[in-house]
Amino acid sequence: MVIPLTLIKIFSNPSEQYCRPAVPDSQPDKTVLAGTGASSNFRCSTFLYLGILTLLIVAFYYTKTRASFIGLLISNIFFFSLIGKKNLLANKTKTIVTATIIIGISIFFNVRHGESASGMIIDRTSVLGRFIDDVEPAFLDSKESSPFPEEPYEEVGIASKLEGTMRMRIFQYTTGLKIIHDYPVLGIGPDTLGMIYPQYLAKVYKGKNEYRGFENQNRIHSDFLDMAVSRGLLGLGVYLWFVFAYARMVWKGCKKANSSDKVLIIGLCASCLAYFIQNQFSFGHIPILTLFWFLIAMSVIASPVRYSLTDGMPARAGTDGGNPVKHKPKLTRWIGSLAIMKFGKRTFCGIIVCLMVLLITLCLFRYKADIYFEHGRRTLNRGEIEKAIHSYEMAVKNNPLALNYRNVLNGIYLKIAESGINKDNKKIAEELPNLFSREQTTMWFAKAIGGAEKVQKFYPRDYHSAFTLGQAYHILDKISSARLPGRDKDMSNEAFKNYKIATALHPFKFEFRNKLARLYAEKDQYEDAIHELKEAKSIAPSNQAAYLNLAKVFMNDRERYEEAEAVLLEFIKKKSRQ
Repeated sequence: MVIPLTLIKIFSNPSEQYCRPAVPDSQPDKTVLAGTGASSNFRCSTFLYLGILTLLIVAFYYTKTRASFIGLLISNIFFFSLIGKKNLLANKTKTIVTATIIIGISIFFNVRHGESASGMIIDRTSVLGRFIDDVEPAFLDSKESSPFPEEPYEEVGIASKLEGTMRMRIFQYTTGLKIIHDYPVLGIGPDTLGMIYPQYLAKVYKGKNEYRGFENQNRIHSDFLDMAVSRGLLGLGVYLWFVFAYARMVWKGCKKANSSDKVLIIGLCASCLAYFIQNQFSFGHIPILTLFWFLIAMSVIASPVRYSLTDGMPARAGTDGGNPVKHKPKLTRWIGSLAIMKFGKRTFCGIIVCLMVLLITLCLFRYKADIYFEHGRRTLNRGEIEKAIHSYEMAVKNNPLALNYRNVLNGIYLKIAESGINKDNKKIAEELPNLFSREQTTMWFAKAIGGAEKVQKFYPRDYHSAFTLGQAYHILDKISSARLPGRDKDMSNEAFKNYKIATALHPFKFEFRNKLARLYAEKDQYEDAIHELKEAKSIAPSNQAAYLNLAKVFMNDRERYEEAEAVLLEFIKKKSRQ
């Protein structure tokens, strides 16, 4: 975004930048006699901005951002195509030097020492090198086999021919289209993608029979798709209308502007275009978005668009389309309308002030909740459990709709309850003397389960609370006589139900699969346990727990020692290659 702004300063007309006041004919122009006036200042400023341009492009290539590279390429083509031959040929040396800097640095960083997997000479800072590295798997063998003979699979589709972030973005876009299909009108709402992205991605994997890899996303890396996912097709339509209205306005302003203003408008639009193109493959951040909207405002102000009566604007009060007033309005009607206007303005201002006060009050509660939550985190790290619990409870009280606050608090309740069962844990006992009593342990379990059920009531798709419920009922199932007040439930069935909900909502959580497999093994349902552990192993291939637990289940299931040995040998081979 900043590089086109530098180009504005380089290609602006110096004769319009440095205007000299008129001097009498009898007095000679000292600037002309000296031969160093405006042209000298312009020469120095040109060298300065050319140096800035060089530093910016060098720094840009060290970021290795492909989306920004595409935005820079298209915005530069836009800028040099529209400023016209007059500005480009006004100073040929300046134009040639600018083009040489941009093209020369681009070649230097994209074709340089270094070597890719295919042997092509590239540089580690090369943007093109990143493209090549991600596309190279298309030339490699895309077939892989499972370590278990009964479960062979083959990677198919375009994503199997890609690697790195390009591969995951293909799945992102496909997942986004599935979400739009289910929520077409209003979308899922801003900042909610992370809640449903895992389950939709799992559906895409299953439909395409692709290799499993997971990276949770809070934004789709495409502005149009992200707008349609979060705000629906209605929001996307409004966004497209804004883009069209802005482009139409600056195009008209550019045609009416003089030479210097034209360069300014085109440069500002090129900066906005660079960011807009980048966001079709990435997403924006708050500091950059602030600059983006600031540049849009500057380009709107710089566009000399004027509306007249012929454009459909109403005539000024007291005129008849530009003609003098022919009839004076009645005085009583004028005074009455004026009083109504004043009353309306005061009422409107009063409503705005009340809404601002209400908004500030609500924001203060949210900030207060954040303060309590941070205090709870710090006191928990210091081992002050009672104070931490109190702070977390106050955070939930001040912001009851924050799922994260409730999930963290419920997790603490559950850990304390689990420690109450473990008689060897004396550290927490010193902090809470009555922790190991039956009543105290029952209370912590009741709080954990009650809090998680409230979260499930608020948002049934929250996998954290479902997993907390599964863990709580799993622990209680191990205590044969455990019954919570008013809860005559089969603990194992409740644990199975909630574990399955958690794995369905987030199929890529290793811990969810591992816990469910452990419960299956405890109930002698070994085939189900083996299935879940294989899923866990595919999610985290480097985690030794999945291999060890799977081998243990094989040995317990009719003494399948050969399969257990094969699993352990597979893990040893993987560790030896690392």
